[in-house]
Amino acid sequence: MFGREFIYIKNAKKKKKLVQYLYLKYFFAPKIFRSSKKLSHPGTENFSIHVLTGKRDIVILAWALASLYDTMDKMGQVYIHSDGSLTSKHQKNILKIFPHIQIVLPEQLEGKFEEFPTIKKIRESMEGFFLIRKLVDPMIISETDVRFITDSDVLFFKKPAEVIEAIKDSGNISLAMQMRTECPVFFKDGSVLDSNLGKVNTGIVIYHKKNISLNDIEEYVKSLNLTDARNSHFIEQAGYAYCLKNLQVLSVETYKIKGKVDDKTIVRHYTSPRRHMMYLEGIKRLGSKFL
Repeated sequence: MFGREFIYIKNAKKKKKLVQYLYLKYFFAPKIFRSSKKLSHPGTENFSIHVLTGKRDIVILAWALASLYDTMDKMGQVYIHSDGSLTSKHQKNILKIFPHIQIVLPEQLEGKFEEFPTIKKIRESMEGFFLIRKLVDPMIISETDVRFITDSDVLFFKKPAEVIEAIKDSGNISLAMQMRTECPVFFKDGSVLDSNLGKVNTGIVIYHKKNISLNDIEEYVKSLNLTDARNSHFIEQAGYAYCLKNLQVLSVETYKIKGKVDDKTIVRHYTSPRRHMMYLEGIKRLGSKFL
């Protein structure tokens, strides 16, 4: 954690915005937990929203959720999946301003993957591959027809019309963000994930439950080279790309990973190398809206 923070401070300093970064991250952004507003409302629609997170990202999670609720016309039930690090205090702080969400603890899913031995092994005994929870846990927790997966470092700036249309769709398409560069995974037979699939980014994923199954994921993880540590970084991202039927991708011009937020930007995913910009650009842009 400290290594990453040193890099963020260094990058902020290069932009001559070090003081601003420190102010936004350590003083301004945490004020959202002192908000007198209730930033959520009941989920009434037949889709569910899932975010895997931990204590390190608790502040940016709050901003991500607030921006999502603010830009969506209607909402389904929101589930926050703890990576095991959320304490009772963290949970209390989240529920204070988002009283309609549900928090899912890892132990709630114990014994749920007995029919899928490779998934079970990875999920329960291979800590380096913990991101598999983002791939499989929503399928156990939610019975809704549509599932919407997002991250704690994704900010919504405008109504995500393409996302809403995909949720309303009869089930013919799945939808995800995309990157300009690929993030490969490596299989036991020596092959590598197709380069186009390697560009899929799971800052946003929408799918109808008929378009993916735990059987599909079990076959995927059985084919992976689990001794290759590189696979731990993208196991769930590649899993969605590899397993989802009828997958389409969102425009990189409006659902961004790189590039500044402008008037056309709907969403930006502030991935780890760009996390400092979530404060310097994203939270700064949202301002006192949720405070």
